Amino acid sequence: MSGGELIDEYAAELSNRLPQPAVEELLDGLAETYGEQLTKKADELAAAQATIAAFGDPDIVEQAFIHHSPGRRLATLLLATGPLVGLAWAATILIPSRAWNWPIPLLGRITFGLALFVTIGMLLTTTHTRGRLKRSQTTARLGALTLIALDGTMIAAALLAAHVHPLALLPAAGLSIARVAFTAQRLHRLLTI
Repeated sequence: MSGGELIDEYAAELSNRLPQPAVEELLDGLAETYGEQLTKKADELAAAQATIAAFGDPDIVEQAFIHHSPGRRLATLLLATGPLVGLAWAATILIPSRAWNWPIPLLGRITFGLALFVTIGMLLTTTHTRGRLKRSQTTARLGALTLIALDGTMIAAALLAAHVHPLALLPAAGLSIARVAFTAQRLHRLLTI
C-alpha cells in the first residue's frame, strides 16, 4: 500500500464517522501535515504513517468530537434543568391542584411517565456514549424533540385540567417555555450538522 492510499483510507474512515464540515477541515489539515511529512521523510509510506499518528486513531478522533459535540452539550444542559423545571411544576401546580385528581385517563398518565423516562434515558445515553458520533447526535435530537413535546403536553394538561388561575401556571410554564425556546434554537443547529 502506498502512502497516498493509506491517507485516502484514513480519510474515508473519518468521512464515515464525522459530519462533513468537520471532515473537510480535518482533510485540509491532513493534506498539509502529509505534505510536511513528505519533506521530512524520503518514504511516502513512512510520511503517511507519521501523519496518521499525528492525527490519531479514528476512534480517538471520533470520541473527541463526541465529547465536544453540540448534542452532548445540549443533553447535559437539559438533564441539568430537568429537576428545576420538574420541581417548579410540582411546587406550583401538581401538588397544590392535586394532579392525581385531574380528569386525565390512566393511560395518558402512564404514557407521559414512560415518555419522560425514555427521554431521560436518551439524554443520559448522549452524555455518556462511547459509540458513534452520528448515533450520539441522533439520540440527542430525539431526546430534545421528545422533551419539547413533554413540556408542551404538561402546559396543555395544566391549562385544561388543573382548574387553577392561569397566573399560577406562570412560574412552571415560564420555565418550560424558556426551555422549549432554548432547546428549539439548539436543536436547529443540531439538525444542520
